[in-house]
Amino acid sequence: MFAPKFSDIIRAAGRLSASPSVLTQLSDLLSNVDSELDAVAALIKQDAALAATVLRIANSSYYGRPGIGSIDEAVGCLGFGEVFRLVGFATTRMLVDSNLRFYDLDAEVLREHMIATALAAEGIAKHTHLDARHAYTSGLLRPIGILALDQLARSLIHPVETYSVVDGNYTNWERRVMSINHPAATVAIMKEWNFANDVIDAIRGYDVPAGSPSEGAVVLQLALSIADDLGFALPGEANLWRPDRVKLEFLRVDENDLQSVAEDILVRMSLFQQARPQLQGSGC
Repeated sequence: MFAPKFSDIIRAAGRLSASPSVLTQLSDLLSNVDSELDAVAALIKQDAALAATVLRIANSSYYGRPGIGSIDEAVGCLGFGEVFRLVGFATTRMLVDSNLRFYDLDAEVLREHMIATALAAEGIAKHTHLDARHAYTSGLLRPIGILALDQLARSLIHPVETYSVVDGNYTNWERRVMSINHPAATVAIMKEWNFANDVIDAIRGYDVPAGSPSEGAVVLQLALSIADDLGFALPGEANLWRPDRVKLEFLRVDENDLQSVAEDILVRMSLFQQARPQLQGSGC
């Protein structure tokens, strides 16, 4: 059995193609009502690769604003809220730069899952008193433990132990072949990278079958159920999370709220898929 230590997992996460820690800084910056557009643009420009990817996506058909020539212009045109989503999109494309062999997972499937879940979590949070940016971040980066574990396992796991749908859900298979699961790996990474406690608590609690999960964890569960219904579940997680009366009452939302969120995501994901050839052709 492959039994990685948390220190190994954190080092593997550090070798990913992008560090999403800029999302934490951006969230803090955007939470300050006195923040200026110049400060937001300056933060994005600190990472040249991220800035290039952000600009590329900003000029894609997803936003319908061709001709944006600079990060400053993108921030000014799109506004704070959309810039946060845009940086999330860019981070996802940089993080998931190839197929995951250990998880037998297509890169585009994982990217679309991350984006759909993030948008769903953000949408649900807006129907509550919760921080929508924290919800978005938890939905987007929840699978970062999968990325780190895949990095570690590629050269260590025998091919017959790679994931197959016959193995059932990811967490049971992960415990069998490496004695850890990806939510625990994600929590370790996010704690090391100083993400907000609300984000960490959501990811720590969403996969717990019993107990008293945080509100953020229930938001994440409902977001995953919406992503599943829309066809964006990961192969090892289909039908794991379903809405029920207890969850809805816990958050004080209803089925109509979830339906409204799902309809918005369906439109956004359709636009994102239409823009995919432009993004792939650009080398993202």
